[in-house]
Amino acid sequence: MNNTFSEFKNLIFDLGNVLLPIDFSAPVKAFQEIGLTDFNRLYGEIQQTNLFNLLETGKISEAEFRSEMRRISGLNWTDMQIDDAWSTIILDFRPATFAMLERLAVSHDLYLLSNTNSIHFTRYDQQIIDKFHPKGLSAYFKKAYYSHKLGLRKPDAEIFEAVLQDAGLKAEDCLFIDDNETNITSAKALGFNVHHHDPKEKIENLI
Repeated sequence: MNNTFSEFKNLIFDLGNVLLPIDFSAPVKAFQEIGLTDFNRLYGEIQQTNLFNLLETGKISEAEFRSEMRRISGLNWTDMQIDDAWSTIILDFRPATFAMLERLAVSHDLYLLSNTNSIHFTRYDQQIIDKFHPKGLSAYFKKAYYSHKLGLRKPDAEIFEAVLQDAGLKAEDCLFIDDNETNITSAKALGFNVHHHDPKEKIENLI
């Protein structure tokens, strides 16, 4: 095992672009295919209304999110059309990733800390239930923390502090693994040991 990872008993993994491959460009194409010709306008207004962040922190419901997507787009999409198009960002898990987590769990305490939302969570968790484990993603961790359930999101210090308090951990005893530089910077400022993951690398090849 890479020495960077082996020296820490507590490993805290990000999800997207660390354990789960994602494609940010896929939803743009998917929404175009269901009638949206100016995704940049839609995305700009979504950003202004903070819509994604509100869903990621559970501040709005799935129904409210979909209604706002219809309002901003001016298109009468069904719930399924919205969910399907937006969820194209989620690619397929690699079996080797879960084999790695199972090996690590023998000697380490594994945690997950993910900025996610209930629509995406349902999609990728079902993928795991269907292909890897009947209890879903959380089965691979001592505890999994999701932004939409905590009401907090990275890189805010509060979510890191909430994880430490709930798990009974000290930041200096943990290695936090994330692909987002802002999240890494925030965690490091709080005393975490960090590994800035390059999404071009497969995490199971590094550990």
